[in-house]
Amino acid sequence: MAEIEQKTIKISQRTEFEIKYTSKPVEWFVSKTIPNTFRFENKEIVGYQRKINFKHIDRIVDYIKESWETGLFYFPSCIVCSVPKKNKGLPKDKDCFVVDGQHRIAAFKSIYENDPNFYSKIKDFTLPVTILENVDELTEIQTFITINKTSRKVDTSLAMILKNKLADLYKNKNTDKIDFLAVELAQIVNDDENSIWHNQIAFEGSARENNCLLSLNAFVKAQRRVIRKLSKLGIIDLDALDNDNTENFVNLIREFFNTTWACIKERWPKAFRSENIYNTIIAGPIGFSSLNMYIAYQLGDSPIDKNTALEKICSSVASIKLPANVWIRGGEFSKFSSESGYAEIATQLVENSSL
Repeated sequence: MAEIEQKTIKISQRTEFEIKYTSKPVEWFVSKTIPNTFRFENKEIVGYQRKINFKHIDRIVDYIKESWETGLFYFPSCIVCSVPKKNKGLPKDKDCFVVDGQHRIAAFKSIYENDPNFYSKIKDFTLPVTILENVDELTEIQTFITINKTSRKVDTSLAMILKNKLADLYKNKNTDKIDFLAVELAQIVNDDENSIWHNQIAFEGSARENNCLLSLNAFVKAQRRVIRKLSKLGIIDLDALDNDNTENFVNLIREFFNTTWACIKERWPKAFRSENIYNTIIAGPIGFSSLNMYIAYQLGDSPIDKNTALEKICSSVASIKLPANVWIRGGEFSKFSSESGYAEIATQLVENSSL
């Protein structure tokens, strides 16, 4: 860390960590920093940085080279880096994580790898950098979110996850608690090798660009309805949910989820065969959302106990008289690809139920 402290101004603010302002050569950013990329490690979500946008990198590379041709090398905006407490998660050969500015640094790395002659001309130029020292990951995440409120919006699915990591369930409103439970459930479902959605939920970006069945955003929006209904029926008490008992709540939500989809799979088994799953819409946003709407409606509004609710879910699904081919991709329900469309499907399910 001695190198970081050279030519450094310490910033005096009300924080539990040190803030330092300095400048560093391009070569330091290329060789000594790394983004704390959002990823799974040992079944846990770590990091917070978005995926690299390579088109954006190419634009920055073009800017650097075109500016150079006019006699300029100009990057006045400050990059933000961090040194975690006890260097937690930081590779031994790196000095800092990148909190803001990863695309600029990635552009310099691209030049280093693809145009070494030009890189040798710019590697000693310096860029301003603010370094947060001795910070925890939650502080990094909060800083990342705050910075991105005024620049490129954080992807909706990624924002949900980051918000979950910051959650203080003693203070959160019930709406936030519902989202917390839905995101926790999504992680479990995505990790379950026996799940239809094993590695099929996109936790950043869209389902299509990640070749998945669902985005986290679609999963959470659909699951909210069921969790909210379970709360209304008195099966779960969201007011009692806090950081110390989340596992019990998540396990209960998981039981309802697994029971629901076991019944749906039993009702339309052909739609869930491995060779058919990508040729149907039942496990994608259309089927997932509309079936959750249907279940929430059929549970009714009168208080019931858990076992009665589970039985009601299965009987509601079994009572639907529509054939499996309504879920074929390109079939009758495929045209309903919006929230209003999901509601239309749910209405048709109700109308074609024998209950």
